[in-house]
Amino acid sequence: MQIAEEKAAAAEREEREKKIVAEEVAKFNQRFMRVKNSFTKAGSSIINTLRMSDTNRDGTVSLREFMTCLSREGVTMKAEDIQYVYDFIDENDDGKLQYKELADVLQGRRVIDPAKAIAERRK
Repeated sequence: MQIAEEKAAAAEREEREKKIVAEEVAKFNQRFMRVKNSFTKAGSSIINTLRMSDTNRDGTVSLREFMTCLSREGVTMKAEDIQYVYDFIDENDDGKLQYKELADVLQGRRVIDPAKAIAERRK
């Protein structure tokens, strides 16, 4: 009887975890699409916008520069939402995005798997 209860409890935890991850994925997708759509609507070159936002000219985009870039494209989002998206794009967690890394994601050449990333972060 105890084994059956443990299995049931484990299954319940797993279902609860799946639901949490699904909710986080939906949140990510909503935020990410706002960022991505802003570049598409603006019709500007992503790389040029990124370069203009790269105030220290180091060839990367910091979180602050990313926020400036989004502001230039007319995106109004909470800072925490921008950081949330930025952290997903920053695959190596070095706190900086290469122009190409960011452009690849925004232009769909690199796909982010938010379910995998969220599940890993929750472990």
